Order: sequence, then structure tokens, then C-alpha cells
Amino acid sequence: MTTDPVTMRPQDHETTGPRDHGTTRPRDHETTGPRDHRSVVSGPVVRGRWSAFDVAAVVLLAVVAGALRLWRLGDWGFYFDELYTVEDSLHFSWDPNAPVASGATLPAVFTPVTYLLTRLAFGVWGVNEWSARLPSAVAGAVAVALFYVLFARMSCRRMGGLGALLIAVSPWHIYHSQEARFYALLFLFGGASAFAFYIGLERGSRAWMFASALLLLFALLTQTAAVFVGVAFVTYLVALYILPYEKPLGLRGRTLVWFFLPLLISGVILVPFALNVLQRWGMRAEDYGYTAVHIVQAVGYNFGVPLLAVAGFGLIESFRRRERLGLFGAVYAGVPLLLLLLATVVLKAGMGPRYLLAALPGFFLLSAYGGVQILRYLSPRSVWLATGVVALMLTAQLPLLMSYYVDGDRADYRRAAAFLAAHAAPQDVIMTPQSPYTLKYYLRRPVELLTVSEETLRRFEQSPG
Repeated sequence: MTTDPVTMRPQDHETTGPRDHGTTRPRDHETTGPRDHRSVVSGPVVRGRWSAFDVAAVVLLAVVAGALRLWRLGDWGFYFDELYTVEDSLHFSWDPNAPVASGATLPAVFTPVTYLLTRLAFGVWGVNEWSARLPSAVAGAVAVALFYVLFARMSCRRMGGLGALLIAVSPWHIYHSQEARFYALLFLFGGASAFAFYIGLERGSRAWMFASALLLLFALLTQTAAVFVGVAFVTYLVALYILPYEKPLGLRGRTLVWFFLPLLISGVILVPFALNVLQRWGMRAEDYGYTAVHIVQAVGYNFGVPLLAVAGFGLIESFRRRERLGLFGAVYAGVPLLLLLLATVVLKAGMGPRYLLAALPGFFLLSAYGGVQILRYLSPRSVWLATGVVALMLTAQLPLLMSYYVDGDRADYRRAAAFLAAHAAPQDVIMTPQSPYTLKYYLRRPVELLTVSEETLRRFEQSPG
């Protein structure tokens, strides 16, 4: 009998080839049923039948996550990217040559999921800040509950609960869950696809692999940056072949085909759209808004240095133990980050840290994994010390979270427009140093962009009085 290096569960078969006494690997349908093995590391693995505790934990986490994402959802005005979503949702067209919102890059048909959901919300609750952000808020709450289930299936209940808690209180995730854009949905579909891919490989399950392919397709139809996640999947498969890790049961052609074939068929259909995307967006060289240093700093600030440190500890532990779960988390989180840093240099298309949202679940996976390993060391010695570690992980970003709820971490164009509407005369020319599109939306009158050269500003600063 051997031990699975991922979950420390006893197993009665090898996955790397036949053993001397002639045992063979179980067939696909034999690897998908519930098991009652126990995890030495962190308690029972959640499979098959769920207990009342599991159901209560998922419901409680979903309620907490929903409350944090619905609180003050419509209190702050739109910023310009959100208005692109509003306009494209109201005027959605399946024509790839349809005009786009002022300042937007691609027609909505290339990423239709968000726009169709937003249009549905508008039809029920009208056009306003609250309804425009509702699809993102719902996606954020669903992700917390769903990832509890998936983390538990990938490892153990303790990891599911800790990972879901970290997502529930994350200021970065809450911000994008209160944004009328596609990033919360990208987080949901990208993460669900990744975790289904891992489970499918571990179990040799064709159903999980097919589900992963469909979820990745939804992620691509939500935002094209999800392609980074697909590259991470391929990188993980290559790493499993090269590195001295025990091979998972699903690392064989008849299982992998259920992932790659649906994507291949979809890719052939979507090739014309992909070429249009590259022509209209991918190769722009004039919009250089972010640097690699800026993106790394943003990840540290938004995700939090303490959680990154815990994730780093988990990464080291997984490499030391040669556990596939840590390797998968490292590849899933790291490859899209490296590709994003490369894109800022090669494409120069203003690709900010928000394009990392499809891979952000990987960072939470590593943090939860690292936290579970810390608890494994501390729990036998001191329950209170272990509890304190979890509390520290959860409260590390509370100051940032509370500051976010003050103004939503965005410029208040709605309030500025209300002031101008009350004080500006009809003949006044209204100018703004950025985003005239947003101010024009709230004022319902022309607004011009104020452009001042650096030389003019220096002369103004040096002038007397």
C-alpha cells in the first residue's frame, strides 16, 4: 500500500505503471466514486455524501461573501470602464463589426457573457450602478461557496474552509465583485476550470476534464486574458512529464482528449474572432500603461504580503514533499503572471494586474495550502496558536478592506457631476483632466478633455502668485 503525496491518503494502486505482482490501474469509471479514506494531514476528505457541517459551512460562507459584496454596491458612481459595460450591454449586437463604446477596445460580441448578464439585470432592476454590478457581486459570492467545495475535493475540508474564508474577505476580490466589468466572472470561470482540470487529472475522470474545458471556454468568452490559464494547464502537463513527481491517474491520452477535443473544436469555430481580437487589440503599441514592476507591486499590495508569505511557505513544503497540489498551484498562479509581465513589454497594451483575475484563485490555493501545512505543524502543540495563525491570515487585510468601503477606491464622478450641475452656467465649458466620458454620462452635456503639456505646467508653477 502506498500513500498519495497530495493528500496523504492510502491507496491500493500505482499510477505510474503496473506493479510486479500484476495489478492494473482502475478504469475511468472506477476512479470517480466517493471514498472514505482519511487525510493524515488535515482531516477527512470531502467526497460523495456531505455532512450537515459541510452544508452549513458553505451556506454561511456564501452569506458572508454575499453580504460583503452587496454592501454599498451602488453607493459609488461609475468609472469609465464600467460605462463601457453599460453602453455595450444596452446596445449588444452579435455583429463583430458593430461600433463599440467610446474608448472601449473590442465589440461586446467577443466577450458576450458579462454583457448578456448585465443586460438581463437591467431588464429587471433598471439601468443603475447597483444593477450593473449585480452580476459581478453574485459571481463573487458563488465563487466563495464553489471553491470551498472544490478545494475540499482537491485536498481536505480544512483547506476548503480556509481558502473560501480568504477569498470571502479579500479586498481585491471584493473590489472586482463590486465592479460592472467581467473580472469577477473571470475569477469564477477561470478558477473552476483550473480546479476541475486538477481533479480530473487526479481521478482520471473524463467528466471533470470535459467540465474543465467548458468552463475554460466560458472564461474565454468572458475575457480573452483567460488564454493565460490554458497555457498554464499545458505547462503543468509538461512539468508532470519532466519532473520526478508521481504521475496522476489521468495523465493519459484517453482522459486528456476530453479536455483538448472540445477546446480544439471550439477553437476552429472561434479562429476568425481570435484574429479580429489580435488585429483590433493585441498588437497596439501606443497604449503603454503598466510596467512589470507596477504589476508585481500591485499583486503584493492587493493580495497582501502576509498571504504571499504563507503561499511561499506552502510552495516550499510542496516541493520538499513532491506533492502535486503545490506544483499545480505554482504553475497555475505563476505562468499567467509571467505571461502578463511579458505582455506588458511585448504587446505594450496597457494590460494591468486585473488581467490576472483568471489565475488569482491559484494564489488563494497556495495560501490555503500553506496555511493548512502551518496548522499541521501547530495543531498538535497548541490549538490556540494555530487559531491565532488563521486569525492573522484573515485579518491581515482588514485595514485595506475597511478603507475600500469609504469610497469604493474610485473617483467620485457622480458627486462631481452633481456639484457642476448645481453651479455651472449653461455657457460654461466643462473640462476634466481625465475620463470626460464619465463626467459627460452624469452631466448629460458636453465635456472636454483638459490637455496640458509638462512645459506649460512648469511655467505655471514658476510664475509669481
